Amino acid sequence: MAKSNDHPFVSVVPDANAWLDEICDELEFADRRDALHALRAALHVLRDRLSPEQNAHLSAQLPTLIRGIYYEAWRPGEGIHVERRIELYLAEMQRELGNRSELDPFDAARTVYTVVQRHVSEGEIVKLTATLPHQLRILWEPAGSN
Repeated sequence: MAKSNDHPFVSVVPDANAWLDEICDELEFADRRDALHALRAALHVLRDRLSPEQNAHLSAQLPTLIRGIYYEAWRPGEGIHVERRIELYLAEMQRELGNRSELDPFDAARTVYTVVQRHVSEGEIVKLTATLPHQLRILWEPAGSN
């Protein structure tokens, strides 16, 4: 049987790159790798605060490659992080960002969540943010609205 010369993953790359380009534009990054780092950190910190059902609903609307990043190293059996203070959330963002200390965790999270909101249904965003502690919802508000 002859194999096709088509590259089956080629079709999923443009969607992921579009998200990275939006993050680059918002944060004024020149390199998509910096945007990917911010995306991964913000998605992982969010993911660890949602139930498996919430994660399934949100991830179903993510582009294929970004969905893989979202679930990378996830351990659902460890339970949900329930801290309510934004300082603890941002501290975890900083840990996820690691040696990328030039990235502000607040700006990185807010930017990534802004991009998520552009691409995920409004109903899903409303349900998701309704479950977050009040202090964390500020990360989902448009810049300048607080």
